[in-house]
Amino acid sequence: MLDKQDLQAIREMMTEEIGKAVSASEERMKGHMDLLMENEVRPNFRILAEGHETILQQVNPRLDDLEQRVDHLETEVMLLKSAI
Repeated sequence: MLDKQDLQAIREMMTEEIGKAVSASEERMKGHMDLLMENEVRPNFRILAEGHETILQQVNPRLDDLEQRVDHLETEVMLLKSAI
């Protein structure tokens, strides 16, 4: 029959083995996460950044044109105000 000391020894052995298994599992998971980041997330961020760059290249000339038009309209409004 197992006594209290035997049960305590078994408990300690099981706790140690479970701890090792959890640590090994954590290391494997970390490795998988690193691979996922490198192979999936980073390339997708690069694609996203390239898409933003393309959008900015298209928007900037339009903004410049819009600024010129607004400046012209402001000048015209000032001229109209002074004529009244």
